[in-house]
Amino acid sequence: MARRQKKIIQNKRNRIYQGHFRLGDEEPGHPGRRLKLCSFDEAYYKETHRGQVKRSDIEIKRYLNHLYQERLEYLLAEKAEQDRKQKSPLMGELMREWIETRKDNRAPRTIKESQYLLRDYVSVNDDHPVADLDEHHVNHLKNYYRSRGNKDATLNKKLRELQTFLNWVYEKEIFPRPFKIEKIRETRQKPHILSHEQEERLLKRILGLIEKPNGKERRFGYYTHLRVYMVLAHTGLRRSELLHLKIEDIDLHKGVLLIKDDAKRRQDGDQHRVKERKEKKVPISESLHGFLVRDLGDRNQGEVYYLDNGYGEMYFEWADSLTGTFAKHLQALGIKGVKPLHGFRATVASRLINEVGTDISHVQEILGHSDVSTTLLYKDHNMIPLKKAVSSLSNGATDIVMPSLNNKEQD
Repeated sequence: MARRQKKIIQNKRNRIYQGHFRLGDEEPGHPGRRLKLCSFDEAYYKETHRGQVKRSDIEIKRYLNHLYQERLEYLLAEKAEQDRKQKSPLMGELMREWIETRKDNRAPRTIKESQYLLRDYVSVNDDHPVADLDEHHVNHLKNYYRSRGNKDATLNKKLRELQTFLNWVYEKEIFPRPFKIEKIRETRQKPHILSHEQEERLLKRILGLIEKPNGKERRFGYYTHLRVYMVLAHTGLRRSELLHLKIEDIDLHKGVLLIKDDAKRRQDGDQHRVKERKEKKVPISESLHGFLVRDLGDRNQGEVYYLDNGYGEMYFEWADSLTGTFAKHLQALGIKGVKPLHGFRATVASRLINEVGTDISHVQEILGHSDVSTTLLYKDHNMIPLKKAVSSLSNGATDIVMPSLNNKEQD
């Protein structure tokens, strides 16, 4: 029968007391770990206000038992944490599971952004257990995106996506505590808009290209550009909403465009889903109505989309192709600072609020903003109506004769 090891061992050679610890995970025949508890002097003497005082044999025994118990609790807690981390799933594995749960109720573009986040996070931080997650992992990701030239607004968007994932992990009780990501304080800039003169030049350019003898196919392409211009300049639709707008959802009788999901799968398997999962109706202006009456009356049989290729398919297969097309138009006209497609949306919002005086809540509904603070970004607080409003503060005293400061006679 093996001799039982003492839990406290006197190491006379090194003049220290050691604790003998077995945590239950040792290999067979392994004696366990011997760890220092204290020196002989620390065990034999205690510090008091009168200086060093020698401990009695009972006090020494109590002191050593106290040190042993403290170290044992620490080792058990350390082992439990290591066991938890070993059982903890990897970040990449969890993020892929999270993305799968969102595919049925998130837009394809959102899913792609989540997949890009997964790729970037694992690339920067390696695929570590979620239990190891710490602030420095988030900081590594922030520094990576900054090194790629991402602006604060873009970086915050990515951090919000990561926060959503971490909230999901906590709700599934995989992570023991909520993990709060500190956002970056950003200055929200007013979007750049097109002036009336710039819009006129853009429209004139597109019409001029249509009239050029460029061949039937190219002429059809430029006419599609005109269709894009007319709808975006009069409604402020998002580019994805315009791409998936179907002819059947243009109600000329009621004067509205119905923005809804497009159930047809594209080549990459994606389906278009409306923003915030809310269908909306966008009113058609008189100018747009007249254009649509003529345009829709001249369509080929079998066309499905407003931006149709003539055979029931979308003319622009990818949203970036549409953006790139109008970027070239703006570049050719020397128009800088305005986003190729979002510039129309910003222009519509700005004109409705600042020139027409449309109620903010109505503009919010037309544009489909979930938060009115986004709509308020387009409000110009230096407009003439505000100046007229503060003019009432004069109390009618508009004809004041200013006294002379140097006693000269007033004319």
